[in-house]
Order: sequence, then C-alpha cells, then structure tokens
Amino acid sequence: MPKDLLFLTGSENFSEIIEEGAYYVDKTSYLKELFLTSTVKNPLFIRPRRFGKTLNMSMIKEFCEINYQNPSDKSRQQKLFIDNGRNIAVAGVEISLEEFTTSPDLSHNIDFDTFMTLMLHTGYVTYSEDSVFLNNVRIRIPNREVYEWFKVKQKLLYGENNPEWFNQALRLVDLLMENNVEEASSLMNDMLVQFLSVRNYGSELYYHGFMLGVIGLAASTRNLIIHEELESGEGFTDLVLDDFVNENCCILELKKAESLDKRYAAVQEATAQLLTKNYAEEFVGKRYKKIYGIGIGFAKKSCEIVSLGNLAKPS
Repeated sequence: MPKDLLFLTGSENFSEIIEEGAYYVDKTSYLKELFLTSTVKNPLFIRPRRFGKTLNMSMIKEFCEINYQNPSDKSRQQKLFIDNGRNIAVAGVEISLEEFTTSPDLSHNIDFDTFMTLMLHTGYVTYSEDSVFLNNVRIRIPNREVYEWFKVKQKLLYGENNPEWFNQALRLVDLLMENNVEEASSLMNDMLVQFLSVRNYGSELYYHGFMLGVIGLAASTRNLIIHEELESGEGFTDLVLDDFVNENCCILELKKAESLDKRYAAVQEATAQLLTKNYAEEFVGKRYKKIYGIGIGFAKKSCEIVSLGNLAKPS
C-alpha cells in the first residue's frame, strides 16, 4: 500500500515536499504552458499572499537549475519531476473509447481500452489538454495520489485471479533471476503481444508500468523485494529484483525505441547507463554473490533484452 502522505504546512520548498512524499497540488503541467506554448517573454505572477507563488517559483527553479559541473546531468529533475509520477500528468497515453452498459469485471482479462475508459468515466484519469473527446482520445493520470492508487490496483489485473498471467509472470521472474535473457525475451514478447491491444506505447513510463505490474505479485510469491527508482551509484535504477536472502539481484534498466529497428540501440543505451551510472554499487557494497545487469529495449509490441552478466566482484 502507498505510505500515508504528509501535510507540510507552510513549506515553500518544492524539492522538500516531493522528497518527503507530502501532499502536493500538482501544478507541474503549467511548466509546459510556461516554456512551450506561452508567448509572454517576462511572465508576471500576481496572486494574494499565501496563494503559493513562492512554491511555484521553487518548482520552476528546480526544473530549470543546471548542474554546472556536468550540464548534461538531469538526475535531479528526473528524481523530482519524473520518478515521483509527475510526468504522467503531462505525457498521457492514447486509448480508443469503449462502450459498455454494465461495469466490466476487472478480475478477468480486461483489455486496456475498456479498463481506461472505465477509469475515465469514474474520474481517476482525465483527458490530456491536446486530446479530442470522441473515439481515439488521449488521457492522463492527474496527480500523484491517483498514480499511487494505480500501482496498487494493477495487481488485480496481473494477480492470482488471472492464472495465465500469473504463471507467465512467475516464469518471467525466474528467468530474469537466472539471467536467462533468451527465454525471458521470448516470453516477454509473447506477453507484450497479448497485453498491448491499442496505441498505448507512446511513453517509456507505460512499459515501466507494464514491467512493474507483471513482476510485482510474482516477485512477492518468490520472496523477492522489488525496488523501484532505487538510488544507487550515480543515479536511480528503474527496477531491481532483490533476493536478499540468497544475496542475488537483477537490475533492470528500461528504454523505449521510436521504431522496431531501433530496439537494439535502445537496449545498448540501457546497458551503457547501467555501467556509467554504476547501478550495481549498492549491491556490490552488500557483497551480493550475483548482480545481473539487464537492459531492455521496448518498441511497440516487442522488446529486446541484453545482459551484462554478473556484475558482482569476485570473492
């Protein structure tokens, strides 16, 4: 379950609120208007006292601040605006609106369009700013609280009530922990074909959610811990399967390619990031025996997987 959220009364520090996991009325979508669509060269924010002007300026400062020692390093923005679910409010995914007269049964193989149409009708997601309102629409998750809810409720779609999915998820977790990327790639491609039935693969975040949902309940059945956005080395890992009892783990770095022929380039970028950011450091320090570094490149309904092998230091 998501942890209880705090009220940081009087705080005007954006990074403090995000890092503490406190309630925040998400205004990050205004960044798009401010920097991409606004024609005003010198915007002036006029509001009464205690209306959040300072907090908004703190948000803008964190978004624009540059690491002058390494200008290409965007890890802080990644942590504050993306890893905490903020980018969902802007990015969105495309669905085809479905019609139904009774609420669909969520415990059975419901397709993504139907599920998200239901979420749209019940107010858990909303239309993106650039979306039409009929047929093929674009939707977004409006805030962090709903995002946390989705991370919990997705287990219903991938759980034991759906034995076909559950057994495949168990098998996938086993293959990844064995570093059997050939069979894992074959299985994942089959699962992607089954799962992706609409044009909903426009965001890397979508594949992140797919992986988190598929392996989530299966990992707990195998007594594994899943770390999401774990700070290790010089950055934050995407997903880690952690067998802390046997001191083994599998670090997964996910990348999205724009087309099928660029999957290999995406997976190479993923494995390079694993090494350059030294994501294995956390587990090397704990003297884990096996630390598999695995990159996954997604494109539409397919993926390619490459392993760096065991990154643990020999004893």
